[in-house]
Amino acid sequence: MADLYYAIEKKRYEAAIALIQGGADVRWAHEEFRWTALHWAAVRAHPRLVSLLLQHGARVDAEDWRKRTPLLEAIGRWSFLSEEEARLECVKVLLQAGANIRHCDEKGDNALHHATSSRYLSIAQHLLTVDPSLCLVKNSIERTALHIAADNAQPAIISLLLQHGADVDARDNEGQTALHVAAQWGHPAIISLLLQHGTRVDEEDKEKRTPLLLAIGRWSSPSKEEDRLECVKLLLQAGANIRHCDEDGDNALHYATSSGQLSIAQHLEIADPSLGLMNAAEKVQLEKVSLLLRQGAQVNAEDGWKRTPLLLAIGRIGRPLPWDIGWKSSPSEEEDRLRCVEVLLQEGANVRHCDKDGDNALHYATSRRYVSIVQHLLTVDPSLCLVKNSQGEAALTLQEAAAWGHLAIISLLLHVVQVDEEDNEKRTLLLRAIRWKSSSFDETDRLEWVKILLGRGANIRHCDEKGDNALHYACQSSHLSIVKHLIIADLSLLEVKNMKEKTPSNYAKDDVKAHIQQVEALLKSVNPVLDAVIDADFTALVPVLIEQLKPIDAPNAEGKLPCDLTGDDNLKTLLCPYSHDSHRYERVGYIAAGSFGQVDKVQHRVSGKLFARKLIKNDVKLMSGSGDVRAREIRAREVRAMKRIHHQNVVMLEEFWMETKCLVIIMELCEVSLDKWLLDHELREERDVRKLLLDTSAGLAHIHENNLIHRDLKPNNILVNGSGDSLIAKIGDLGLAVETRNRSFSSSHTAFTGNKLYRAPENNVSSVLSFLWKGKYTNKIDVYSLGLIWSEILIPMMNHIEKDMFFELLKGKFFRARPLIPHVERFPREFGMVEKMLEEKHIQRPTSAEVHHFAKEFHVEGRRESQGGTSSSQ
Repeated sequence: MADLYYAIEKKRYEAAIALIQGGADVRWAHEEFRWTALHWAAVRAHPRLVSLLLQHGARVDAEDWRKRTPLLEAIGRWSFLSEEEARLECVKVLLQAGANIRHCDEKGDNALHHATSSRYLSIAQHLLTVDPSLCLVKNSIERTALHIAADNAQPAIISLLLQHGADVDARDNEGQTALHVAAQWGHPAIISLLLQHGTRVDEEDKEKRTPLLLAIGRWSSPSKEEDRLECVKLLLQAGANIRHCDEDGDNALHYATSSGQLSIAQHLEIADPSLGLMNAAEKVQLEKVSLLLRQGAQVNAEDGWKRTPLLLAIGRIGRPLPWDIGWKSSPSEEEDRLRCVEVLLQEGANVRHCDKDGDNALHYATSRRYVSIVQHLLTVDPSLCLVKNSQGEAALTLQEAAAWGHLAIISLLLHVVQVDEEDNEKRTLLLRAIRWKSSSFDETDRLEWVKILLGRGANIRHCDEKGDNALHYACQSSHLSIVKHLIIADLSLLEVKNMKEKTPSNYAKDDVKAHIQQVEALLKSVNPVLDAVIDADFTALVPVLIEQLKPIDAPNAEGKLPCDLTGDDNLKTLLCPYSHDSHRYERVGYIAAGSFGQVDKVQHRVSGKLFARKLIKNDVKLMSGSGDVRAREIRAREVRAMKRIHHQNVVMLEEFWMETKCLVIIMELCEVSLDKWLLDHELREERDVRKLLLDTSAGLAHIHENNLIHRDLKPNNILVNGSGDSLIAKIGDLGLAVETRNRSFSSSHTAFTGNKLYRAPENNVSSVLSFLWKGKYTNKIDVYSLGLIWSEILIPMMNHIEKDMFFELLKGKFFRARPLIPHVERFPREFGMVEKMLEEKHIQRPTSAEVHHFAKEFHVEGRRESQGGTSSSQ
């Protein structure tokens, strides 16, 4: 076979005939490369040899190792133009012999791709005459013959292809059209031709690059700048978007400056001064920014990413481009950018504008950590920090501000953001302001942040996902000043254990540990208030000790009281016993008295406001199911509970302190108990009934919301103020209140609490004595008590004898008792709720929140009916 191949190589036609007649196999193929004699004759562009081999049985569509047929080899991918005529003849011979014109090689290229690559216009024309659809075929990278013609700058072939129906906007696997290809290689003539045939000028490839961007080229050679400038002009004249940005946010001017093509950069700035403004703002060219603004550049112009000069002046959310023309990096970069921002804002830049991703100027400033710009923007518009981008991310969270340690920003953000928002580790702003294991160099600033956050109501007792509270953080970071401040703010933090069963003191070292040990020793002393007054290092703890119910009037060995020993006027006021003539509260009247002590009406000497003062004897012992409990412990529970509750339907605690003989509680003054109000108002208007149901349910729902069980609800512990439209009821006397960790599930508590008449079944004698009772109940014991109180509000009773009879009826199906039927018929829905509240099984009772929701609807409906009746009567 070598002889036949040699004859073909040398184009010796006669020798080839002799060899074939001598028995040479024209169908033989090379074992490795799969070439046949016909492939070789086609490569050598010899029509007579091709015809000879076909006449003697050569396979017309035999494929070599690259899946190329003799037809594809006849065209030749990289052959010479001088061979075009001979190759055309070979193509014709092969096609006449039945060659598959649509066959593609391993790269997906067909005969037309090959003809276009070789610039063979006549062959391309012949192929399209045979099969015009060839111009639509895409190869393995999805390029058509038109892409290849644009790449090779072949205007004649391009015209031919378009005449035969080529898709001028066909895309390859990079999303590029023929116009992209022509622009990328800087072929102005091809661009002009394609534009004449209607190609779309702003199509984007997969990197969001338009033909305009590719015409400029990011890394173009300066030697082609003239051609590329001509391409840019043609595209702009055709309407190309000069402000379009690629996937990295770079526009035409970025491309021109990064590739060093000054003539193109100048042309772009002339074509669109606002684009020049954006570029100057991004590069912090202050003089140029001012000049362009004076020349009419639009201060709020947007690029393809909807970025304005203001956003670009701050700096893109991404990396800078130090290779850009005009780019400068200096230690004062942030200061320069701030000045540029100020200039743009003074010229009317929209500070609230957002880019395509929803990011505003504050997002940009925080991403670059430009503190001065953040502060300036928040001064201009504090609400910027509330704006969320398309990912739902706020420009600046308090968590970030606290972690950054920027006091001014924290103060601004606290006006508009929730102070106790948590991050994914359950850390609040307070914890992040202290920072776990932070360095001590910034302790002074961090103390200020802590004060600000606590002043805004931050939850000082909040723990992160590991159970660490603010004091754990401060001890771990050895921030002594913060440790002192936190202990003064809430002494109970010392006792909190995290998930490792460690208290804050377990993390304390050196002076922090010494301070905590001194505080613990002070708390265990016989007269801690006196000791704190004497020791200047612990004077600040006096208010904390008062909250801990340490007596304020225990004298020293010489008989002097703490108020006599302190030189601080504020402490003198706090430590003055109530019986002193100069005390800040003056007794002006009597309210009630009992075995517990006495309640008086008092007036604040400075404000003139009236309060109720409750004096609870320290030697009184209260009974509970588990035996005697010291009155001080019971009343400490009351003041702790009252201190936590702030609601219009709960009696408000003003202040409290402990003296050696009694606990003094100053609280909101109310006019009368509900018990007395009910006896005084036998004939009750529906308006008053609705309001009492609403207020009592609202107060109880709030108490339960704070994880407390009242345990002693009765009409005597509900107080009433006002009348008519100003009528309001408030729940008081939280002396038996107990905290529960969970609002829904049972927990163990003391039995027999509260008035036996209003006790829930699960807390009465029979239940407690039952072997089934396990010392557990929920806050629904309060719901049961409230159900009884609601019954009293709905059914007038003249005296206590009638009340006793009423409660006897409750033991049966009291709603069916004949004397009560008129009342049930008057308030059918209300008694329906009462019946649910008095269910024997607590699990079947509604929650206090559900009861309040019902009362609220009842109240609203009643007001509507009342207003409707008034308008109809008019």
